[in-house]
Amino acid sequence: MKRLFAGLALLLLVQLISSGQHTQHGNKYSNVSIVQADSVHTFSAETDSVSLSRHPFTIRFFAERYESKKSRFHAFQLAALSLADSIHAGMAVDSVRYFSTGTGLASEMGVLFITDGGHHYIYYESEEDKRANLLSHSGKYLELELPVRAFYSGEKGEAIQDSRMNSIWLIAFYDQNDNHIIDPGELHKIKVKFK
Repeated sequence: MKRLFAGLALLLLVQLISSGQHTQHGNKYSNVSIVQADSVHTFSAETDSVSLSRHPFTIRFFAERYESKKSRFHAFQLAALSLADSIHAGMAVDSVRYFSTGTGLASEMGVLFITDGGHHYIYYESEEDKRANLLSHSGKYLELELPVRAFYSGEKGEAIQDSRMNSIWLIAFYDQNDNHIIDPGELHKIKVKFK
């Protein structure tokens, strides 16, 4: 009887530990929002879509502070693609061509590069060293905002208002547990359709 209770206790402990590894997934800190004028579109599903007018917008998300002196490189990764991609939860980050090591882009804030060869590597360390604007902070998470006012595709840059693109795919990834695997709740594939 003691063995049965010990076995059940061990099983319960394992269950609690394994469920605790995913406590950050599926909460507000894993959501991504797109804001345009007075409209806020919040995404919690892995795949979703939104219709926007051809005007600037912002992308809001949560991430931990980037701390280079402590080797804590917490960065939100954002790829903008012209076509859908088969990326999904369970994949190793380095197996995704545009998220693999060395493909991070450092671009001017407000310009979104549309390419399958890299991603925007977005972080906030301080007001002097940032690739997104700080909106607020809650515990270890910062709420950050990336303005988007222009696209750059191929060798051509243009304001959103002048763009002729009908849609783009935003592939957003934040490795909350830093395991280099795309876990459920860490990935958002958002098709943005322009009116």
